Amino acid sequence: MTKERLEAYQSMREEIEELQDRLGNLENDEDLMMTDTVLDYSSGRGIPKRVAGLDQERYWKRKQLYEERAKSLKEDCELIEKWVEQIQDSITRRIFRMVYVDGMSQTDVGNKLHLERSSISKRISKHLRHES
Repeated sequence: MTKERLEAYQSMREEIEELQDRLGNLENDEDLMMTDTVLDYSSGRGIPKRVAGLDQERYWKRKQLYEERAKSLKEDCELIEKWVEQIQDSITRRIFRMVYVDGMSQTDVGNKLHLERSSISKRISKHLRHES
């Protein structure tokens, strides 16, 4: 596991939420709307009328793209969470969980665990060096 990958965790969680919001509002996406002109014969002669609708092909492609991306991000997050939970030392595991999974600052984690911020940083670096 790399520090960069761990640091990306919070962004991936946020992106998952954004994708879920987009999926929930996909039918209202103006980019997926299309207009066409049809002839209305209800009065006996063809009067052009504009109709609007959802471009189904683009809708399904975009839906599939968002779903696949969200699934991939969820899998990456789960791998990171499992990696953190397999750390044997309790304090180190808690540090990694609080810093990378919960998104707390090293200073806040140090205050919570009654350690200096530099101790938090050193434990992270030491564990990552040891793991590689």
